Amino acid sequence: MLRQLTNKQKRAIFLKERALEMVQKQGSTLQMPDCGIALECARPSFRIFYVDPENVENVSGDKYHHLDIYAVGRGKREAKRVKVFSTRWESGAAPEVITFQRGPWEELFLS
Repeated sequence: MLRQLTNKQKRAIFLKERALEMVQKQGSTLQMPDCGIALECARPSFRIFYVDPENVENVSGDKYHHLDIYAVGRGKREAKRVKVFSTRWESGAAPEVITFQRGPWEELFLS
């Protein structure tokens, strides 16, 4: 029997797809010490990092795709970016959500 996805899981999958699309279209390459070449899409209110395991520069040997979103914090952490979304997945498999802090940052991925 298949398990129904919760609204939060559906939202997480939607955000992952939108962020992945954005970083692949508008991102630039970035050398990251622990995982080789990544794609980064930086905006004033958020930053996306994506690591593809198929990248020949992948030095970690990790088989997962990784996608992280950092958003501008609120209050005391206003100037600091906070990780609000983190997911990983193997090619052809459903994503595993590691971090998902709901908030206004999600609206940035609707347009």
